[in-house]
Amino acid sequence: MLRWRVAVLPVLAAVALVLAAFGRLRRTWRDVAEGVALALPLLLAVALTAGPAPSGAGRSAASLAALRAEPYRLPDPDRRDALVSLVAWPAAALLGDQGAVRLVAAVASASALLLGYALFRSAGLDPMAAVVGQVTLAALPVLALGPGPVLFAHALPQALQLLLLAHLVRRLGHLEGARDTAAAFAFLLLAQAASAVATLEVALFAAVAALFEAAAGARRRALRLAVSGALATAAVVLVRYGPRLLDWAAHPAPAAPLSSWSPLALGLAALVGGAGLAALPEGTRAPRLVAAALVAGLAAAVLGPLVDPGSPTPGGLGLLAPAVACAPAALAARLRSPWTGPAAPGSRS
Repeated sequence: MLRWRVAVLPVLAAVALVLAAFGRLRRTWRDVAEGVALALPLLLAVALTAGPAPSGAGRSAASLAALRAEPYRLPDPDRRDALVSLVAWPAAALLGDQGAVRLVAAVASASALLLGYALFRSAGLDPMAAVVGQVTLAALPVLALGPGPVLFAHALPQALQLLLLAHLVRRLGHLEGARDTAAAFAFLLLAQAASAVATLEVALFAAVAALFEAAAGARRRALRLAVSGALATAAVVLVRYGPRLLDWAAHPAPAAPLSSWSPLALGLAALVGGAGLAALPEGTRAPRLVAAALVAGLAAAVLGPLVDPGSPTPGGLGLLAPAVACAPAALAARLRSPWTGPAAPGSRS
């Protein structure tokens, strides 16, 4: 019975949660939630939960164990995986700390692919081209980080940043209203809460996107986006670093190698991302927002080691991955020209 619970329950839970995420996406954005988008996320979720336990999930599991022992110390700024640990907490009673962390990483990775598909479809790409973008989005973190436990730390921040991007592509034109401004603030807050590097990435993205909107003549929309991003950043920084300001005792962060990009890798990302922007169809807000993600990702890649030198993931990856993945997706769509899948109604400029 115990063996069945350890081996089968995580897979069933991962599949159920991915199906629930797809169902939610379909209810919200029916025009970009096609069945073809579900195959790769389900395969990835099963592979991550059914495979052998990665030894590197231990740091996140140790963080979860610490949070379970000291539940009132969540604001500790040196616990970089606090959000992952908090999300994994409900499953830890059945699966153990490490199993719960693996489940969260698997569902987050699969959800990121679902949101990536929605992003590519909202950019005006046809379903097959969006699947090409999905495959690229799944491969890029492995190429950048290598197969191993560090992918677990990247999964949740990537999913939350893709949620932000997909939401803004669909709803940025409605940012004039209070309800959409509050929704944008909520998504900005979630994306920044994932890690210190994610805070930097999303803060830069909000600033660059606001500048692009202002340059396009949408000054009121730009102001709302900039203010929402600034308030979200202030809230996250206050919660994360408030304990230090109050002289709370902090546990030393575990040693981690400095992760940074090589100039060649950054240049290649800029080149491929720029080519993808040029190939995206016009008529949607996606090119402007993907351009903002590319610029902010490159800036975060340079500034990331200064903000969090102990981060296991290099800065900027959460924004560069979707920007770069647009290139093969747009190329695949061009090869199937004329466009066989019209842009989603909610993404029109």
